[in-house]
Amino acid sequence: MEKQEARLKKSHVFLLKHPKVHQLGGIILMGTNEVVKGIPTAYTDGVNKRYGEEFLAKLKDEEINGLVLHENCHIFYRHVTHHKTTFKENAKLANIAADFVVNDMIVEMKDAKIVLPEGGLYNPMFHNWSMSKVYAY
Repeated sequence: MEKQEARLKKSHVFLLKHPKVHQLGGIILMGTNEVVKGIPTAYTDGVNKRYGEEFLAKLKDEEINGLVLHENCHIFYRHVTHHKTTFKENAKLANIAADFVVNDMIVEMKDAKIVLPEGGLYNPMFHNWSMSKVYAY
């Protein structure tokens, strides 16, 4: 677990220094960031972030950067805290809609050191759409 925790910290430092991302520094530093066994990928409750140890172990550093940015962008966009009704209505679809929004921003950065892990949801059709608009679609 220590190796994945070190890789996660390395990603935080990288993102805190990145010229396109450093503005999110307060969000990246808020809450807890934990590596946990048994989590299939990663998630946030709107403040804290949890990363699956086994999932992190399979990722390249660039993908960890993308994953960390992904989770922190959910917090930045307030997906979990401002869309509670949507998540109660259909949690799976709400999460998919939120992922399309966050991943669009990451892909549009066009940075080879910040990439989505394989399987990350992205469709250029949803460029600049809100979570509510993607969910309704």
